[in-house]
Amino acid sequence: MPVPAFERLISNFDRSDDTSLALFHLASSYYNLKKYEDASRYYSRLIEEYPTSEYTKATQFNLALSYKALGKLDMAQYAYMKYAESAGTDKAGEQSALAALWEIFSIQKDRKDFDGALSTLAKIQGKAKADSDTPIEAGYRMGEIYLAMNRPDEAMNTWENLRIMKPLGNPFRLQSLIKLGELYEKSADMVKAVGAYEDLSRNATGEVSAAAKERANALRKAM
Repeated sequence: MPVPAFERLISNFDRSDDTSLALFHLASSYYNLKKYEDASRYYSRLIEEYPTSEYTKATQFNLALSYKALGKLDMAQYAYMKYAESAGTDKAGEQSALAALWEIFSIQKDRKDFDGALSTLAKIQGKAKADSDTPIEAGYRMGEIYLAMNRPDEAMNTWENLRIMKPLGNPFRLQSLIKLGELYEKSADMVKAVGAYEDLSRNATGEVSAAAKERANALRKAM
């Protein structure tokens, strides 16, 4: 159904059972047309007028996307947070909440709201299952944030904590070992640098493993 048809339905049958669906489709049509102001207006109306609608949850997320596309990052962050809070506690809800939190983290990182980013990453770690890859990624991102804040010691401590986590071949764990090796070299702690590179050589594959082994051997010979 094209945009004018949805607008007529909303105008002629305001507050009918079909109005929330029409609002959702109308807002989504505007979003697909990249008319984000119109999209956000109708998404907001649906949430305000039909808070118990089955479409409200998806609308909250789409509203955040619209605000982000408009560059209204404060409003996007708030919409994502509302979505995360209402996502539910079942498996699908937890995954949806994590997706929203990652979006919030992305906004905070881009805006250099590093304290906020660290807080959001802690929430992600709290919500993620311990046996999933998410806690490792969140830990790696924490280290990146600490480094951006010029707090290398905290970055190293954060990445060191990932070394005991599994799977050992997780790409974010391996990337943290590369960062650790570089930071330990920079601080002239060659023993720990060798340890990081040896860990990397054991658990990475291909050229990365070979390069790590070569670097560890070179540092050991120079000690």
